[in-house]
Amino acid sequence: THNESLTKSVITHLKKIFPEKEHEHLERVVVDVETWVRRLLSECGMESEEKFEKSRKIAYDSFTRMQENSGKSASHFGVMWEEYRGVIQGANLYENDKLGMDDYLELPRDRGQYPKSDKARMAVYKEVERFESKLENENSAFSRRNGGWTDQDMARRAKFVLKEQERGNFLDAVFIDEVQDLTELQISLIIECIDGEGERRFEAAGDVSQSVYPSAFRFEDLRSRVYEQLGRRPENHHVMTTNYRA
Repeated sequence: THNESLTKSVITHLKKIFPEKEHEHLERVVVDVETWVRRLLSECGMESEEKFEKSRKIAYDSFTRMQENSGKSASHFGVMWEEYRGVIQGANLYENDKLGMDDYLELPRDRGQYPKSDKARMAVYKEVERFESKLENENSAFSRRNGGWTDQDMARRAKFVLKEQERGNFLDAVFIDEVQDLTELQISLIIECIDGEGERRFEAAGDVSQSVYPSAFRFEDLRSRVYEQLGRRPENHHVMTTNYRA
């Protein structure tokens, strides 16, 4: 899951089921995405704390706060953050930090949060470029020059470090909760770690109406990613229609 508090809650509940000798193991296999990616980088000989300092992370709060005096509403930048993180960065599976303008314009029209036109996409892409240029010009602590990063930058670094070191294919099974909070890039990284010669077990649950970390997630993209990387064609997802919450 992307949610650190949910991870802790799951571990607490599982400890009631599993014997005490398994508790330490639970804390290793039930993990939030950022902790897991940091662990991957460490195991590949790269200390993530040095490259990706937590104080330099660009997230929703810092992204919107840095643009408070722009004259635009917080809701505008909330939607822009989803497009930036979830699509412009999160749909890019290559080594550069984000999709190029042409690749962004070529995405299906039901991807993202903005009106489905080239004009609208060009406008938001240029706004993202102005935001990144502003960080560099002001020598911000969040500029790339000074170590600024997003969770997509970390996932991309891990994906290509694994490729360089040929260290993928080590997981037997993956179970993801709140999958709607993950981007295509993060999902690609996770799938790359599944042993393609093994059971290739991959299960994910999520609700696109409850996205906490905007990602422009679509189940059809998830199915395509599983097929392309694991060679398995998933069945249509199962829809749960009964709410058991009080």
